Amino acid sequence: MPRSYWRLKAIEAVNYSCQLCGTRKNYEDLVLHHVNPFQVMVVCKDCRKRVLGKRYVNRKAKLSVPRELCPRCGKPGIPRTHTIISYLKTKKVIYKYNAFEHPEENRWCHLGKYISKEERPIVKRQ
Repeated sequence: MPRSYWRLKAIEAVNYSCQLCGTRKNYEDLVLHHVNPFQVMVVCKDCRKRVLGKRYVNRKAKLSVPRELCPRCGKPGIPRTHTIISYLKTKKVIYKYNAFEHPEENRWCHLGKYISKEERPIVKRQ
């Protein structure tokens, strides 16, 4: 079944009305909002922008704003943990490093010391 079939069924189930403001809208003005993978809300585009959109826009903006100065190069950046995976003959080695992300320049500065080193044996599947 195509997605539009399930979208139409969900909108028909709530009688073409927004579940947040309660106003009746036409098919093009209603969208499906996924609360979790198994629960869907039918909301109008205005409510999605006004009520639900703020939460996602603020979260993305907060994560990508430089907060501190990088100790290596002195430019503003975001402290992160960078993971590097190396494969040896019989082992998989996972290194986690302290790093700074510079979103304006789209690059990373590695601070040189690793936080943890984890070794796992490589298991061959038959």
